[in-house]
Amino acid sequence: MKWLDRLEKKYHKYAIPNLIQYVVGGMAMVFIFGLINPSILDFLSFSPKLVMEGQIWRVFTFIFLPRTKSLLWIIFSLLFFLFAGRTIEQYWGAFRFNVYYLVGTLGTIVAGIIVEALYGGMIAIPLTNYYLNMTMLFALAAIIPNFEVRIYFILPVKMKYIGYIFGGLLLWEFLSGPLPQKIIIFASVLNFILFFGPSLINKSKQTYRKQQYRQANKPTPKAKPTAKQGEVIQVAFHCCEVCNKTEVDDPSLEFRYCSKCEGRHEYCTEHILSHTHITED
Repeated sequence: MKWLDRLEKKYHKYAIPNLIQYVVGGMAMVFIFGLINPSILDFLSFSPKLVMEGQIWRVFTFIFLPRTKSLLWIIFSLLFFLFAGRTIEQYWGAFRFNVYYLVGTLGTIVAGIIVEALYGGMIAIPLTNYYLNMTMLFALAAIIPNFEVRIYFILPVKMKYIGYIFGGLLLWEFLSGPLPQKIIIFASVLNFILFFGPSLINKSKQTYRKQQYRQANKPTPKAKPTAKQGEVIQVAFHCCEVCNKTEVDDPSLEFRYCSKCEGRHEYCTEHILSHTHITED
């Protein structure tokens, strides 16, 4: 994304390192204060009308509002989002992760304003960080799809399957929910669409081309093939610069270009986070 590269070169010094630690810390504090005094949650919720009356803090404090009162679930959620945020920041760098989270936050705020304008100040769907944090899960699933996490520290599940499950649930909420919920969901996931939409489209095109190539080079079953007739030349489209593995060696491998290396350097998911970055001296 060239526009993001230009922004990073110009404003990278303003990035907040370890942003997710502050977000998770704020969520933990609000959860504890909410247990002591539940009315504090209303004091922190987003309301365009009250913001216009001078309660400016509501513009950003809503991102700390918990969606649950379960202590076990909040601990699990905070640990997961801390892991997700750190991993994404390690992969992208602080600036890009800041932009990703900021775009999602601004999208949620704009959606809240639109909903309040449409419904005369009565917000049907309370604004929380639920959909915003879900986009971090989607980003993690796109970056390290084959990484295994343990649900409740027991059941191992690959990130891509978690992404599929929550993506399906979110799609169902979007299709079955009322208009205010549709607006909020769409606006909240704009960051994922902007950051991953083009690459997902390109990946779909590559998968289609691979299928077409395999179909075109599939040996005919009419006659018993000789060694030459049965030989199929497989061409690799991707190659990891560390281990030199390609999708021909392992069809389940995923490949990513490193945003921190100079030029276009491709790595498998095993080495995308652990390789030495290539820079111009």
